[in-house]
Amino acid sequence: MTEEGYAFPNKLCPSECKPCKSPDGGGSGTWLTIAYAKYRGLQIYVFPLFKTQFGDTSWLPDWMKEPEAEQLSLF
Repeated sequence: MTEEGYAFPNKLCPSECKPCKSPDGGGSGTWLTIAYAKYRGLQIYVFPLFKTQFGDTSWLPDWMKEPEAEQLSLF
């Protein structure tokens, strides 16, 4: 069973915020919590409270983006 959480950040993720055992939220408690939850392996659903366009995920930090599928070569 995968644990999950919901987050509602009101600003972009600070650049120094990364998932780790002791994350630095760069002044954002919400992103600090998201980073720690990601480090712990929780499934996180993020609903930004700032303006974004539907389907635009450019505001997500790289560590929150799903890895792109890679086509494997047979040779």
